[in-house]
Amino acid sequence: MRTSLECLPCMMRQALRVLHLAVPDTMPADAEAPDTSGQPAAPLRAEGPCTPCTEAERTGTGAAAASPCTTSTARAAHARREAIAKRFMERVSRLDFAESPPGVLRHLYGMVREETGVADPYAVEKAAANARALELLPGLRERVRKAEDPLLTALHLSVIGNYLDAGTGIEFDWEGALEREQSRDLAAGGTYARFSQKVRQGAGVVVVGDNCGEIALDTLLVSELLRKGCNVTYAVRDVPVLNDATLEDADAVGMTALCRVVSSGCDAPGTVADRCSPAFLTLLARADVILAKGQGNYEGMNTTHPDAFYAFKAKCPVIARELSVPQGTTMFRNA
Repeated sequence: MRTSLECLPCMMRQALRVLHLAVPDTMPADAEAPDTSGQPAAPLRAEGPCTPCTEAERTGTGAAAASPCTTSTARAAHARREAIAKRFMERVSRLDFAESPPGVLRHLYGMVREETGVADPYAVEKAAANARALELLPGLRERVRKAEDPLLTALHLSVIGNYLDAGTGIEFDWEGALEREQSRDLAAGGTYARFSQKVRQGAGVVVVGDNCGEIALDTLLVSELLRKGCNVTYAVRDVPVLNDATLEDADAVGMTALCRVVSSGCDAPGTVADRCSPAFLTLLARADVILAKGQGNYEGMNTTHPDAFYAFKAKCPVIARELSVPQGTTMFRNA
């Protein structure tokens, strides 16, 4: 998928979000990069200008809004974020619009890693998403077991997990969707019928994963594919990017105990062929069935792998318009 002009505001929102995570006001700009394993960042040094905010918080007056943060720590962090943002904007100014959105955004996340030393700005959010999805799994597993079509139900639940996307800037009630949305909607249009015919005994299936949290729900889908006798390989990102799943997350949710898990070699928030490892591209070429989860994988793969099956939420207005569906629609499609 080509990058659209309308993609640029979303890219800048992503830049702002990841920069605030990697370079928070509470971290002295000259400090070593923080450990993103969940430990809190170094505390902000209280200075004279902190007094109005502190007093407003104590009294509950709300007067802090009139007193912007002017501490030296915050100013230095702001300047550091600005410098990285300018580098990214310079890169965007040379943008080839034929490049996919994930292909463009990989530059942002690479710059953040390079400039801040923070390998995984979304680490805390990713761990929380995985943990919450794991809490829900027993009930969802029972729902799949009792379903008339367990594969369809597992696929449907795993697609709802695609709501867990830190890049859209849109809040979705994914837990509510688990209760509201009906799996039969996913079966409309004939794509599911083609998919279910292909995932038979001995079929080599590559599932290309997307977000954290979602990967835990994907264990339901992988379990059903294995039950049908498929040889399943699950692919994850090579490095932390956005809130996408890596090998560490696959291990945390039990995916590595279910099936073979590999890195795609890709450092973009989506699967971009020229950023993938030769071994992974060979794996895709030899697969009987490719199931790519998530909007980022659709954006990166739909022109290079048109015969793949794509399961995702059409979360952004550009994708929704391209596919002629309302924003938020559950999509399951292939060529």
